[in-house]
Amino acid sequence: MPLRIWTLLILIVPGFLTGQNLVPNPGFEACDFQPVHLSSDGRTFERASRAWTVPNEASTDLISPRFRSSNLTPIPPHSGRNMAGVVINGDFWAEYVGVKLKQPVKAGTTYYVEWWMSMPTYYSRQKPVPTFLNDHFGVLISEHLYQYDKRILLGKPQVEANNEILIEPAKWTKVSGSFVADQDAEYLYLGQFFDKEDKSKIARGYFLFDDVFIEAFSSEAVQYTPSRYYKIENGVAAIKMDNIYFQTDKHELVPESHVELDKLVSILEKNPTIRIEIQGHTDDEGNENYNFGLSERRAQSVFKYLVEKGIPEERLTSKGFGLSNPVTENSDEAGKQANRRVEFVIRGDNQDTRNVLDPEQIYRFADEVNPLIHEELSISGKDDRYWDCSEKVEHDPTEQNAEKRLEKYKPASA
Repeated sequence: MPLRIWTLLILIVPGFLTGQNLVPNPGFEACDFQPVHLSSDGRTFERASRAWTVPNEASTDLISPRFRSSNLTPIPPHSGRNMAGVVINGDFWAEYVGVKLKQPVKAGTTYYVEWWMSMPTYYSRQKPVPTFLNDHFGVLISEHLYQYDKRILLGKPQVEANNEILIEPAKWTKVSGSFVADQDAEYLYLGQFFDKEDKSKIARGYFLFDDVFIEAFSSEAVQYTPSRYYKIENGVAAIKMDNIYFQTDKHELVPESHVELDKLVSILEKNPTIRIEIQGHTDDEGNENYNFGLSERRAQSVFKYLVEKGIPEERLTSKGFGLSNPVTENSDEAGKQANRRVEFVIRGDNQDTRNVLDPEQIYRFADEVNPLIHEELSISGKDDRYWDCSEKVEHDPTEQNAEKRLEKYKPASA
């Protein structure tokens, strides 16, 4: 099974300033009112959150700053002020978010998709248990879907998570991938879909969604997603690459890696003064010397790929670090996964990256950045995620008394 390295990526798009996210209202910021309680049906979410729908009869939540519930303790959104919340409780109850795209995906075109997920710190009278996802949890692109019950939807997402992705309370995790559309379609649905071959493959819990993104790769410009957690020190930017795939315990790249590496090729072609050092890292499984060699071979595989794509060797170096530079503890699978990574260090002429990481060349979708970011890289401008919600607050007696639990859903007074 391919090893997936899900880390952070900085993207630079020279000469291309306009975002092409096909998802309207991607951060759930545009709303007609702010629900203050857990929803009793999906219509509340649809009436509140502009553009978004629910493809079944379950009761997806829109969580805003005015939200109050003794049954749920939210966390801050990944960005902005709002987020969506869904309960998944087996095949008989599954909540989703759905949206009609700004324009349909086109058959034969490659698309990049990402979304952010987390869990609340308290739900249904207990602290949520960290939960691994699966290959039927993800984004399904199709024609309009609707079923008249609350049951799980049948389908295979084009962009799927995997069983190495752990969703934890109060920790936002990016899930991303790419796909080639096999037909024209204009609806996106996000959630847990049903696997007829393995009916137990269901991630259960209360999940939070934010910042849903889909964009076509084009020959004119390839769009990328900027990291919220990088900083510049002494003119050097350390950039971690996303979606680099190796077979387990091997160093050969698999084809799924090429989409991500081709983005790097595009950056290097458009910025001929950039020199990079490709760095490989592992977790602490296995022999230290073996891991060191494996990390070197993986970095060298990326080096060779870039050279084959026409990048001069003198602009590239590669180095393995084994397990010597972990980004987090190796105490659990999530930590090990974060430490299995490939990254590169980027330099411009005279070690000056200001012309490389120009703020006007950074995709404006993520305009909230970590305070550690270099002041010259502050990003200005907002997109339609930041439309203001109406000050109107609706109080529905059913919503106020409703209490959703993982075991059942019923009015609290029943």
